[in-house]
Amino acid sequence: MINTEKLKKDLFHVRGLRNQSMDAACKEIGISKPTYSRIENGNTPDALTLLKVCKWLGVNPNIYLKS
Repeated sequence: MINTEKLKKDLFHVRGLRNQSMDAACKEIGISKPTYSRIENGNTPDALTLLKVCKWLGVNPNIYLKS
């Protein structure tokens, strides 16, 4: 299970630190705007999307896994 609260907070935080628009972040991550929006709204991304987002965030995906 994915900790969507932490993921959405980190995504929003890093985008703010980089002073990026959602469009710019989506291009860098390689995901669509609706997919990005769903993540920021707390929905669980699929595995490939999670990997892309984590690469953009510069973190190991394991930090979002809940036991």
